[in-house]
Parts: sequence; structure tokens; C-alpha cells
Amino acid sequence: MTFWSVAIVGLFLPLFPFSMLFNMLLRHFESPLLRASLILAWPQLGVLLLSLMQGGPPGWAVVWAVSTSALYALRVVAVRDVFVWTSFLATSSLALLWVSAAGNTDHMMLAIYALAFSLPLVLLVFLADGLKQRYGGTYAGAVNSLAFALPRMSSLVVLVVLAVIATPVFPGFAVLLSMVTTTVSVFQEAALIVLAIWFAWSWAAARLLQALLVGDSEQQHVEDFSPLATGLYGIALAALLVLGIWLIGVLR
Repeated sequence: MTFWSVAIVGLFLPLFPFSMLFNMLLRHFESPLLRASLILAWPQLGVLLLSLMQGGPPGWAVVWAVSTSALYALRVVAVRDVFVWTSFLATSSLALLWVSAAGNTDHMMLAIYALAFSLPLVLLVFLADGLKQRYGGTYAGAVNSLAFALPRMSSLVVLVVLAVIATPVFPGFAVLLSMVTTTVSVFQEAALIVLAIWFAWSWAAARLLQALLVGDSEQQHVEDFSPLATGLYGIALAALLVLGIWLIGVLR
């Protein structure tokens, strides 16, 4: 792959600074449906373009991708707005798909890896929209005490955030585990950086959830998720767990 081939694919499997286009579009769209569609479709276009290119990603492209992922992982630690947090976490995770591509993963499996990262982010987009409808914003800290005010929604937020940061046995866990095990023998530094990025995601999640779930400010009365809506999210999370278990079985 030439530099320009990598740059074109890097618009969709985001590489900095081309990643700014992806984040700009996510912020521009107000509709959660459009945001979710972008998170699902954008990396799939990248995988499609990658399948049309001759040869796998060169080593310098993997370094570029891991550096991009690390940059956004550090940025997400300091972010408190749930929409922006989702956008930066999406960029950080999707950039790591270059590591899998360099490990000679077939493109069909790479598309599944992209879905493993994208699907939990889609759920978080809709949860963030639920927060916006109830509180008029999604800034963690200004929106707080969810564990007391919205017990059903807060439980879903916790579970979805855990899925987003690739907690076992959600799908992202299998993908990251595969990245680490396939790169440690040929590119040990990249494997260590992937582990550090994973740690940064966990740190960012802990800070976000702490700000959202606890607090002592007076909150207006808002309506929690209905049992039906909670059940639908529960089914989606159960499907993610099944996908994660299947991926672990395939990749072990």
C-alpha cells in the first residue's frame, strides 16, 4: 500500500488528522439515528476499501494507527460530554483495526471486528440521546445522581459503557485479545501500546460513570426508562454477549 492508499482508507478507519472528519460529522448530526448509522457504516467502508487495495498495511501505517488510537484514548480520559466521549472512543477503537489488518485477518473477519467495536457505541449513542431528552444535555457532572434518579437507565449506561471499553466477555474483548496475541511476537511494542490504550479506556469509563451516577445536586423529576425499553436494551446486550462468546471461540 502506498501513502495515498493508506490516507484514503484512513478517512474511514480513522488516522489522525483524517480522523477529524469522522468526529466532525458525528458532532454535526443531531439525530441519534444518523450518528448510529455513521458509526456502523463508516468503518465498513474502510474495510471495503482495504479489501480493494493491493497488499496489507505497511508497518509505518500500523504505528500511525496505534498512535492515533493512543491520542484519542488520552483525550477521552479528560472528556465529560457523553456524545464527545462516544466520538473519541469510537475513533480510538476503530483506528486499532489497522493492527488486525496487518495481522493478515481476512476482510470478512475484519468487518465483524468493526461491528464488535461499533455496536456497543450505537447503544451508547441512543442512551446519550435519552439523557439529552431528560436533562437537556449530556455533560457528566451537570447530569449526575443517575443511580438514584434513573435506576433502570443508569444500569443500562453502566453495562453499555462496559461493553464499549471491551470488558470480558463483550465482543471488543475478543478483538483486543486477538490483536495483542497476534502482534506480541512480531511487534511487541504495538502489543504493549494496545494494552495501555485498553487501560486508558477503562480509566476514562470509571471517571465518566462516577460523574454520571453519583452526586449531591438537586435534580428535577424525570421519567426513567420503561420496562419495555429496558428489556429491548437488555436483549441487545445479551446479543452482544453471544457475539463476544462466539468470537472468543473462533479466535482462541
